[in-house]
Amino acid sequence: MRRSVRRGRALSFGLDVVAVEPLDSLREVLATKIGVGRVRNGVAESIPADDESFDAVTVGDAFHWLDPARALAEIARVPRASGGLAILAMVPDWSGAS
Repeated sequence: MRRSVRRGRALSFGLDVVAVEPLDSLREVLATKIGVGRVRNGVAESIPADDESFDAVTVGDAFHWLDPARALAEIARVPRASGGLAILAMVPDWSGAS
């Protein structure tokens, strides 16, 4: 996901975006893509946001790093009643591998 993010792509569709990232170096990259005010220091198990503050939560190619029970409980807290969760996972093309 991080490599394919184009500057403000989701923002150009009128979406409001907030990224939660624990690593300083990746927060810096995200800040150049979506603006420093949209990037928060945090993890899925403790999202720095108020209850019901988002329309949706997405996890891009990272769910395998999370504590599933804690993360899902926290993720359930932050979307509005009509919101949802999307878990995105990349599947590498190993067809050319030896």
